[in-house]
Amino acid sequence: MTHSHLKGFALIIALALFTGCAPMLFQKDGSTVTDLERDNYECQIQEQGNPYAHAYARDPIGNMGYPFMARQNISRCMEMKGWKRANG
Repeated sequence: MTHSHLKGFALIIALALFTGCAPMLFQKDGSTVTDLERDNYECQIQEQGNPYAHAYARDPIGNMGYPFMARQNISRCMEMKGWKRANG
């Protein structure tokens, strides 16, 4: 893995860890776990391009509101792909 790939992977892990305490659960009729994982991954990758994600990676304390924003953005992305929140 190159340095930039490791940095991107670390950002995905940070997003996963800091996007809220309770996991977001989604459901979509006729979908599989693989469909869910693929769409969730795509939404997380999309969120990596958010300038706030990069600011948070550099300074988590100075950008403490970002995890809430990321959670909302990922949820919106999943909804645009036809998923519905199963846990409100």
